[in-house]
Amino acid sequence: MQLKALSERVQVIQGPMVNVGVVLLADDRVALIDSGFDRRHGRKILELLTDCRYQVAAVLNTHAHADHIGGNRFLYES
Repeated sequence: MQLKALSERVQVIQGPMVNVGVVLLADDRVALIDSGFDRRHGRKILELLTDCRYQVAAVLNTHAHADHIGGNRFLYES
C-alpha cells in the first residue's frame, strides 16, 4: 500500500481490491474516505498514515458495504 497524490490536499491509498481516499486537513490530520475490508486493512492503513506522520481525524463512509466500512472499528479503537 502506498499514498498517491491526486492534488495538493487529496491522496489515495491504492489497494488490490479497494481504494481509500485521504483528505489532508490542518496540523497533519486527515479524513479518510472509507476504511477498507477489515481490521487487517484498517491496521495497514493506520501504519501507512503513521509512517507519514498523519493522524486520522475522521472516517467518511460512502456506503455500508463491508469493503468500505470494514476497518472502521479498528481505526476508531486505535
